[in-house]
Amino acid sequence: MDKDSLKNDKEAALGRSEGFTLTELLVVISIIAVVSTVVFANYRQGEKQFSLQRSSFGLVQGIRSAQNMAMGAHLVGGVVPEGYGVYFNLAVPSQYVLFADNGDGLYGTGDTDIDTLQLETGITITNLSTGGTLIVVFFPPDPSVLISGNEGITSASITINYDGGPAKIVSVNKVGLIEAQ
Repeated sequence: MDKDSLKNDKEAALGRSEGFTLTELLVVISIIAVVSTVVFANYRQGEKQFSLQRSSFGLVQGIRSAQNMAMGAHLVGGVVPEGYGVYFNLAVPSQYVLFADNGDGLYGTGDTDIDTLQLETGITITNLSTGGTLIVVFFPPDPSVLISGNEGITSASITINYDGGPAKIVSVNKVGLIEAQ
């Protein structure tokens, strides 16, 4: 028996051993498609969660900026204002205002806007513990804290979320503790 006939006999006994069948290729392609879909869906959800986390830390940083300006007697227009605050309004849920207060503990006439800070795209303020608006003002030198012009309010919270998804809460209390939950 020669080598070629032996090779042909082996192939005949085992079936063809070259390449893949159409069924095998379709199964592999289906598995790859399912795994890719699951990975992509989880990536998008993870990206939203990360964006929400960054926005909550940015919000804490924005409030701390007002607090730091009060402790450092930051000049605004060449003078040291009476206080430094942050203003939130649910009517404009994607931004908040850092301002120099005229001493009344409220946001409005006589106050100077220092900066308007934006939340990340898709992140919105969905709830304020004091209703439709929230004002947090830090007065130097301690700094003492006044929430929405009311001495009786001891803490406030800002709830942010991503298109109705899970929420993050940033809170501020009367002694100046600012934290993200």
